[in-house]
Amino acid sequence: MSFLTDPYAITTVRWLIGLIFLLSSITKLRDPRGFTMAVYNFRVLPPRLADLYAALIPYVEMITGALLMVGLFTPWAAAAAFLTLLSFTLAIGWNLARGHHPDCHCFGNLFSEELSGMLVIRNTALMLLVSLAIFTPSVFLALDPLLGLAPAAARLPLLDAVPCLLLAVTGVAIVLLAGQVSATISRSPWVESPWPSFTPNPSLRRRLGRRR
Repeated sequence: MSFLTDPYAITTVRWLIGLIFLLSSITKLRDPRGFTMAVYNFRVLPPRLADLYAALIPYVEMITGALLMVGLFTPWAAAAAFLTLLSFTLAIGWNLARGHHPDCHCFGNLFSEELSGMLVIRNTALMLLVSLAIFTPSVFLALDPLLGLAPAAARLPLLDAVPCLLLAVTGVAIVLLAGQVSATISRSPWVESPWPSFTPNPSLRRRLGRRR
């Protein structure tokens, strides 16, 4: 059985991306103002679309993450995760190409990380992983087969879910640790940043100031 079609691999990928999206959505919802500022400072979208994007993305992430965790509408949820990651990656790449390095705010107020090529690599890796769940039916610990949305498969031992969950949690921990290390290094007084200082979007304070 190929890794690309292995039910345990697909389940691990589902839970890895699902956990990342759930955590990302919760941390953004805890700091909506900070995430809105980050979207504005990316300088990709006009103000009204930036407001809409900042308002919708945390809920898109939450719904997508929940669907992936339970294996419901898995191909569509995986496609939504892929497009969400793609939108982040394109925005990051656009800023890097212009020499802008604002804070990512990928995980809300957990930590603040400047845009860098490592974020592009991380997101690309996550997109490659989640694409497996788009094209391969999820048959282990998923609702899709029970509802006739995916082909039924041989019943697998429930204890086999333990290593899948451990691998998914380990993957999330690695993503968070890498982000925390990058954030710490970029703000260390002993490390000179290779990037020019970033000037926030000038329209940001005016728009957010009117909301107070």
